[in-house]
Amino acid sequence: MEQLKPHELTVLERSFLAASTACRDQERHAVIRGAIRLRRLRTALSLATVLALVAGVVAWERNRDGERRLAEAASRRVVSVVESMRYADPLTAMRLSVAAWRISPTLEARAALLGAMTQREQDTFTEPGAQASNSQFLSSDGRALFSGSPGRVRVWDLNSHQQTHAVRTGRNEQLLGLSPDGQWLLFREGNRWLLRDLASGALIRLPLTFIGAAVVFGPGAHTLTLESEGRPRVWDLRRRRELPQGETARVLRSSRQPAGERRTVCTSSGVLELWDGRANRRLRTGAWASVARLACGGQRGDLPYSLYPNADTLMVVTETLIRTWNLPSGKEHPPVPRTGPFHVTPDGKFLVTVDDRDISLWRISSSERPVYRYPLNGRRIRELRLDPHRTVIRYIERQSASAPVVRTLYLGNALDSAWRSDAPRDTPAAPYTDAPDNDLLTSVAVSPRGSDRIATGDETGWVTIWDRALKQRFSMFAGTAASARGDQLQPVSVLAYSPDGRLLAVAGGGTVRLWDVASTQPLGDGLLTAGDRVTELTFSRDGETLTVHGAQTPPHVYPIDPGLVTKAVCERSNGGLTAAYWKTNIPEVPYRKTC
Repeated sequence: MEQLKPHELTVLERSFLAASTACRDQERHAVIRGAIRLRRLRTALSLATVLALVAGVVAWERNRDGERRLAEAASRRVVSVVESMRYADPLTAMRLSVAAWRISPTLEARAALLGAMTQREQDTFTEPGAQASNSQFLSSDGRALFSGSPGRVRVWDLNSHQQTHAVRTGRNEQLLGLSPDGQWLLFREGNRWLLRDLASGALIRLPLTFIGAAVVFGPGAHTLTLESEGRPRVWDLRRRRELPQGETARVLRSSRQPAGERRTVCTSSGVLELWDGRANRRLRTGAWASVARLACGGQRGDLPYSLYPNADTLMVVTETLIRTWNLPSGKEHPPVPRTGPFHVTPDGKFLVTVDDRDISLWRISSSERPVYRYPLNGRRIRELRLDPHRTVIRYIERQSASAPVVRTLYLGNALDSAWRSDAPRDTPAAPYTDAPDNDLLTSVAVSPRGSDRIATGDETGWVTIWDRALKQRFSMFAGTAASARGDQLQPVSVLAYSPDGRLLAVAGGGTVRLWDVASTQPLGDGLLTAGDRVTELTFSRDGETLTVHGAQTPPHVYPIDPGLVTKAVCERSNGGLTAAYWKTNIPEVPYRKTC
């Protein structure tokens, strides 16, 4: 195509060319301006998106932080409630402890969770509609409560809290006792004594007035002793008649609680005899002059103290002591003080006593010290029973202005059947000679790698955290429980660090406690051990469990990891909190399943 120079074009052609060029330039500028505006718009939109995203993230973080703070506050509030409920409502306290950990895993929540696993209190029961004047008795196995009120007697299963039986009585009949087998109820109506069969409701009026009389079940499971004006009389519950005088004297001289195969008899000459009930033959008991004087020294020839014979042990209960002898060897075990109610298991292996300070559980074959103690803190106990099958102690606590409460204590491993009575007795720990104050130190533990701490325990029960050079003290705390007398702490016998160095296990006597090293705060109460002297503590490699070695029992493994502890607490408390209870008592946090 021929290209013409501008001066070769006509005026019209030059005008058209200029207009076309101007239009083309305008279009180009328009495209460029559009591209610039689009790029600016995209940049602005991208920036706005980024800013919105950042604002969203910041808001989400703040909301998350607020939710975390709310959860932590709710968890701590629940923990504070838990500590006030362990005695009043143990089951709910255990469930709330799990809930506090599920809401927020704070240090306080972990302490409450371990506290739920180690708490002695298991359950409480108050009879619906009961009055302070109601007469209440525990069955011989501690699994049922018999409650008498005007016009009726109700029987409650203490495991399910359900009423299992009811008997109509006279309006003026007052329940005063219960036979060992739970079949007969003893009443007083005016000045008369009454017996009522629980199953049939049949009534027997005893030939004895209340004035100046004493009536108790025993000796044995099927007799009732009536004493008036110094003359004892025995009523046979199975034959429903009073025994002749000669037979009465023989029964009164026999054991008050005979085992199935053996019984004791005090002869008229004051000699203590032990008889095999099945073979009907007398066993050789040796020259037990002191036992005979205790058991057969009544001024009127009757039996002033209870005897509890079994295959290997003879127990004599005096007014101030509970004394036991080993039958094969004839040796006496250390006596147990008696100042209040007590209960001996039918197999003769365990004894529960109450004094002004504690409920104590004793192994009769190793009665140097109790294997389990529970402080009463001034509370008044009227009756108690040990249920070995469910590993609990149940007792009736008297209230000042309301109906009595039946409380249940969990025993953990205190009834370990593998107990070895012939194991070496307690020996004092040898002092360490390579640490300060070595005349007092009884145990040393070195923290794992990555930490420069060393823990030492002494004979006064105190634990000190040092640096590796043993020059600087970081903290000190009382690491063990009080002794049986309650006037001093148990000496520290064993110390052990967890693999991560965050926990310290402290053993003293038969107790083991866990401590948070950073805060030196206890995590729960003492583990529910077998009660013998702890000789070794071993954490698993992953730190999830702690193995406790005892001097007289095989090793026992206890969960330490919160997940395992939660599982154990959920099993013991029969599940977690209900949604309705959560909504009412923890409204600030959405409900979540805890078990």
